[in-house]
Amino acid sequence: MESSSIIIWMNFFIILRKKVNMLGKYDANKVEYKDILMFFRDEISVYEYRYTLEDNTTILLKIKEQHFCKLLALDEFAPSTYKRRMYLDELGLEKVEKEELTSVDSKNKKPKIWKTYKNRIEYFPYLRELLLKPEYVIFNKQLLNTKIDAQIILLYRLSETEYIHLFCKQIKDNTIIPITFLIHKNDKYIINQETK
Repeated sequence: MESSSIIIWMNFFIILRKKVNMLGKYDANKVEYKDILMFFRDEISVYEYRYTLEDNTTILLKIKEQHFCKLLALDEFAPSTYKRRMYLDELGLEKVEKEELTSVDSKNKKPKIWKTYKNRIEYFPYLRELLLKPEYVIFNKQLLNTKIDAQIILLYRLSETEYIHLFCKQIKDNTIIPITFLIHKNDKYIINQETK
């Protein structure tokens, strides 16, 4: 390997290490949405996810590029309520790609909202782990006081008290799509819910 190739690789590794701490989490103050989108494209949305449940039912999760903005709640950073849809789906992706929507701007323009949602950025690399070995939870929102309109939670336990949730909506028999991504330090969303 040529020395210039080694230097390029080492520089890439150093940049990557600065953005991700030892636990594998992103540093929300150092990583940009565009970098996270590259990870999402390369590691998440290029695959289909099939899960076989205990009763031998097979579930297909369709996770596409257009889900990226909603998973990070980027619509929360829209300048006004009526412009929220411009921060979702393809329009939101375009803003991220053109760097019209950045984490630095989000943090500076809406610091209270940033504080609420920055853990989605920090834990986003764990989405890959969640997708590879999730627990499957049938979600009944009637058991909670929540606006989350999901039927399924794919769950990953980081520890006894830390949970990563991918809430999903059933779009047809045995096919689900993601609608939101949450990190919780308690079992609020899974207690008394049915697991499979």
